Amino acid sequence: MLALVDADPESNPANWQRVAGSGADVAPYFRVKGAGEELGTTYPGPIIDHRAGRERALKACAKVRAM
Repeated sequence: MLALVDADPESNPANWQRVAGSGADVAPYFRVKGAGEELGTTYPGPIIDHRAGRERALKACAKVRAM
């Protein structure tokens, strides 16, 4: 808190969660709205193949566990 220029101990602790819609007391489902985006056309497609990335991460974790 000492490094924050705009520190406000009464407001800051959970406010970022509220703004992000990730807090325990928020209902973020209503914030997810489709605005006519189409994946790969009007909205960028994935930059990685998530299935391949997941497999790579699982292999790396298994390798670390085996050490």
